[in-house]
Amino acid sequence: MDIFHYPMEGGNFGDDLNLWLWDDLLPGCRDWAPGSHLLGVGTILNAGLAPTGPKLVLGAGSGYGNLPDVAGPDWDIRAVRGPGTAARLGLPQALAVADGAVLLPRLERFSDIETTGETLFVPHWGSDLMVDWAAVAGAEGIAYQSPSADAAAVVRRIAGAKRVIAESMHAAIIADAFGVPWRAVAINRGFNMFKWRDWAASLGHDLAAPQRFFALPRRLQGLAEALRGRRAGGAGADGGPGGGQDGGHGVARPGRTGWLAPFARADLARARRGRFHLTDRDRLADAQARFLGVLDTVARDYP
Repeated sequence: MDIFHYPMEGGNFGDDLNLWLWDDLLPGCRDWAPGSHLLGVGTILNAGLAPTGPKLVLGAGSGYGNLPDVAGPDWDIRAVRGPGTAARLGLPQALAVADGAVLLPRLERFSDIETTGETLFVPHWGSDLMVDWAAVAGAEGIAYQSPSADAAAVVRRIAGAKRVIAESMHAAIIADAFGVPWRAVAINRGFNMFKWRDWAASLGHDLAAPQRFFALPRRLQGLAEALRGRRAGGAGADGGPGGGQDGGHGVARPGRTGWLAPFARADLARARRGRFHLTDRDRLADAQARFLGVLDTVARDYP
């Protein structure tokens, strides 16, 4: 069985969890059902991404691109990320279990987490190059974690933090799973609220709108573009901090823009003072138990 994941250039820890997570949860699964594919962590239920051949779905979500037709015999869907994905695909709500990353605390490799007491900031990969986040966050006494680093190392750092400011959804999922309070922020214009609410709803959490970064520079840029558009007799282009599209994911990877640093620092400081969240521990334990039950049925049916 091939373990499918989205191969982000430069690496993205959320996608890269798939490289070892399923080997830990389903030992020997790579020897099962030759020619089939396991679709686990990620927003990968996309007609343009789904591999051909038999597919086993364990917690994957929708949110980008066109929906796949999952009615055919090639799809064995045991769990999806949340109720939004289930509704979009016309699946029973009983299949809306959770994202597979909720099981990370159950792995032996993370049984010895060292706590750091730091407030940790983890941007989405599409925002990571916008400014020098390490310098900006450091100036506010906030630690920075690149989303392109080794996935297991990122999990350890998130799990050991005191609080997590997350634009990366999997930073929030992992923090929540390990009992670390988290706060969502939206830096990139392509911030995908659907996938966040899909995951949050699987755990009974009604996610409020995230704190938006760069509100003032975006307003100023919008005014400048409108003026340019009127002078040119046409509409201004969509751009600015985090604008543009990339591979259907609605994000961009602009070069570092030094003039944004003061705004980034102010927004991070505001995020640190805001409200942090943590899913009810009983709801989390229930989702973990349900997912483990799904894995038991897979281990029974596939070898």
